[in-house]
Amino acid sequence: ETNYFYSTTKNVDNKLMAVFSYSETVRVFNDRILEKRQAEDPEVNVILEIPAETNEVEKAIGKKPFLQRGYRHADVIRGEFGRKGRNHRQSAKDAKAAGGLEATLFLQKGCRIMQIQNDRSGQGTGIVNGSRGELIDFVMEDGKIDSLVVKFDHIDSPTRVVRVSTTYRTKNGRMWTRLQFPIVLAYA
Repeated sequence: ETNYFYSTTKNVDNKLMAVFSYSETVRVFNDRILEKRQAEDPEVNVILEIPAETNEVEKAIGKKPFLQRGYRHADVIRGEFGRKGRNHRQSAKDAKAAGGLEATLFLQKGCRIMQIQNDRSGQGTGIVNGSRGELIDFVMEDGKIDSLVVKFDHIDSPTRVVRVSTTYRTKNGRMWTRLQFPIVLAYA
């Protein structure tokens, strides 16, 4: 199924999207498409691993209402795909709890993506949850990916996508914040 889909998107219509019943299947399918793109041209189709910045928020005693303990991750450029042993089911639950924001994004230039939150910049971009497009470039600042340049299907010019923050509570009652790009891979 992945081979047929990949050759069809490459040769016929790059905006096609496969549909599956389970999010775990979608994640595995998207991973396989990235791997195929990388195998085709490893020099060009480098997969970037973009971890979120995640912070635990605890109630503190004293004058300050909250104490944040940060777990900062650096963006890592990888030549080989490191998700083969990933627990997709746990990842889906984690992202759902965090308002859809992935703990780690795996992207490459030219990949199909989908926005998972409405644009909150107030600039009337027309980018809403479900907007699909192609990742054109990564904007680096201080050795870190600062923003993504995306050509959305329904907008004429490329748009910069920045990280957004969400606060969520886990089942054990702990509060967390996550800062990540509001996108997911969109081959399926």
